[in-house]
Amino acid sequence: MKHVICKADINRDIYIEQKKAEKEEGKPRELLVFGACSNQGCTRRAVWEPMGPLVMKLCREHVYQLSGYTKKKEKDFIKGMDDEGLITKHTKGWTYVIRMKGGVVKIGTSVALNKRLQTLSRDQGGVPVVVLAVLPGGVSREALEHKRWESYRISGTEELFHPAAQILDWAKEQGVSEGAVDEVEKFNNWTPKDDHADYWLNWGRAMTEQKQTEEGEKAIGTGGQQ
Repeated sequence: MKHVICKADINRDIYIEQKKAEKEEGKPRELLVFGACSNQGCTRRAVWEPMGPLVMKLCREHVYQLSGYTKKKEKDFIKGMDDEGLITKHTKGWTYVIRMKGGVVKIGTSVALNKRLQTLSRDQGGVPVVVLAVLPGGVSREALEHKRWESYRISGTEELFHPAAQILDWAKEQGVSEGAVDEVEKFNNWTPKDDHADYWLNWGRAMTEQKQTEEGEKAIGTGGQQ
């Protein structure tokens, strides 16, 4: 009997080879492109995308849509369990509610709270995030809060929300869970000692001065010509 090679196995082998090359080169590498997205009617270019045990040929937009659909079903399921009183204990970790540099609210989860907050601060240019609340519970608690505030979610994101008064008032009411106080204090000691409002103001001034300096140097370099 002739051996038939599953197309999914070929796809997976291609993906594995690409990841090996990426590791050897020490930098991210775009997966090999194989024509258009396999979603019906879509003509955007696609890459092999891992989806659990499968590797699918999808464009980035449909990858996001599929991922969002899966996460929505997961959140709906957890919300249904919670409504039925079937969740007696949340998964390990903390669910944090923070404000990012642009003022948006992020609701995420981590088992290493202090480290995660520092990482998020570094990711936005060293500007410290502002902790609004920390709730006990990891992925399951995060899913419930995402479901609670889904009408305020920023389009195209999973964890970012508009800073609506309802969310801010709720976060203030929740506060920082007693078990997370030490971790938040460690983070606050890591951030600049200035008051957050003053820090953000000073940061804005620094950016303005930097821009003015760059424009001045550019003008000198071009002899003042526009």
